[in-house]
Amino acid sequence: SFDLGESSRKWDELYVNVIRSAKFDTLLPNQLTTTIGTAAEPFNVIHARTIATTKFTGDITFDIIRNNRSKGLKWLGLDDYHEIYVEEYSNSNNTRLVIDSGNNTQDSTVFKNNGDDKLEIKTDKVEAHENLQANKKIIVSDGTGNGVSIEYNNAIGAMEFKFI
Repeated sequence: SFDLGESSRKWDELYVNVIRSAKFDTLLPNQLTTTIGTAAEPFNVIHARTIATTKFTGDITFDIIRNNRSKGLKWLGLDDYHEIYVEEYSNSNNTRLVIDSGNNTQDSTVFKNNGDDKLEIKTDKVEAHENLQANKKIIVSDGTGNGVSIEYNNAIGAMEFKFI
């Protein structure tokens, strides 16, 4: 086995800047053949800044945690963070994919197609950079149920605006 760090202060995390060697170990959670850290407290986080010429050939799997958020992908730097994870929010297997674009009001999440912005989610609004199509209706409300719905009525061949 390999012990990293002093015996009284085992390392919590391992940062790897560059791997350029043909020799490597495959680290699989709960299937380690090499102990990193101690048997009682193995590492659970490994940061890799650059892994040269490595391609993923399979899935990257994260556990979904009941009543909490899962681990996921996170980008940090320039006083910003962006992350993608799944959260289970009702203790009944209801999950949702979360894309969080940090704490800077200028940050946003952009959906692109062929390199062109199509939809952008900003702090205070959602912008469609192309035509927006709704096959049912569009509802604009104040969050309390008051507002207006816009719906195409085939029977009369016209748009209907209804106050709700």
